[in-house]
Amino acid sequence: MKPPIDCYLVIHEYTCPVCDGDRRLYNEEWQEANHAYDLARNAAPQPGPDLDEDEYYAVLSVAEDAGWQAIRSFWKERGYFLKSRWPPEDYPCPECEGDGIIRKEVNLAEAITAIQEAS
Repeated sequence: MKPPIDCYLVIHEYTCPVCDGDRRLYNEEWQEANHAYDLARNAAPQPGPDLDEDEYYAVLSVAEDAGWQAIRSFWKERGYFLKSRWPPEDYPCPECEGDGIIRKEVNLAEAITAIQEAS
C-alpha cells in the first residue's frame, strides 16, 4: 500500500526562454527567401527620376515581379510548388505552446527555498 501523498504545490510562472515571451518564432527559411527577393529586386532595373509616373510604376512592377519570382523559385527548390503550401513566416512557440509563459507545479518548500536564495 502506497503512503498518502502530503505536500503543497504552487505554480511557478516565468517568461518562456525560447520565444522570450513573444509567443511566436520566426521561420528562419523566410529570412533566406526574403534575401533572395531583395537580391532579385535590386538586380532588376530600377526606376529613375526622369521617368513619368506611368513609366516609373511599369519599371517598379518589373522589379517587384523579379523579386516574387525569386521567392517562388526559392520555395520550389525546397519542394513547395504552390504558394498556398509555403510554410508560415512565423509559428507558435513549441516550448510554451504559444502562451509566452511557462507554468510548472513546484513543491512549496522548494519554492520558498528558491525565493530566499534569490533575495
